[in-house]
Amino acid sequence: MVLRKGVPVRSIVATKKSYRAYKEDLRRDFANRCGYCDALDEFFGGIRGYQIDHFAPKSLFPEWLLEYRNLVYSCPFCNRAKSNKWVGNEKTVPNDGSNGFVDPCDPDLDNHLERDKHGRICPKTNLGRYMITNLNLSLIRHQFVWQTQKMDELLGELLVLQERLSDDTEHYRAVLEEIVRVTREYREYRRRAFEA
Repeated sequence: MVLRKGVPVRSIVATKKSYRAYKEDLRRDFANRCGYCDALDEFFGGIRGYQIDHFAPKSLFPEWLLEYRNLVYSCPFCNRAKSNKWVGNEKTVPNDGSNGFVDPCDPDLDNHLERDKHGRICPKTNLGRYMITNLNLSLIRHQFVWQTQKMDELLGELLVLQERLSDDTEHYRAVLEEIVRVTREYREYRRRAFEA
């Protein structure tokens, strides 16, 4: 399964005096999700609980402190785990093919990481393995948040199906079968969330 809902795209924004001033822009561009683990910010207190990661660390490359293309909307767990980790001495070279990171706005990230059917983040390559280790993406919290998000999506599907119900017997049966299918999936995700 894919790691994330979509690839974030950084928009072009005017230069600001503080990297913290970009937080609203980042939140919009990253669709309220962590660039690394894809968790919605609502699970961490919304925008106030989320942080800004400097992809190429500010401690190593202070000249990129305010560079918007270097900023990542990040949950506090991923931001702290990544910290100032970097492979090499070039700010524009984030990995050597096996070690390092892939910018969350690069579609290539999906070639290195995926999720299993339970929501665990799994490596597809050695670079993916490096990222899982150095971002602590194997922690159970990432799986729990994904499962909770999945349950919310299934509930949304149920609500849409409920709106489609009509007195027409043929359509009613098809909708009812779909409700049963989605409800079973919801129960399975909920069961897994409490088992893990």
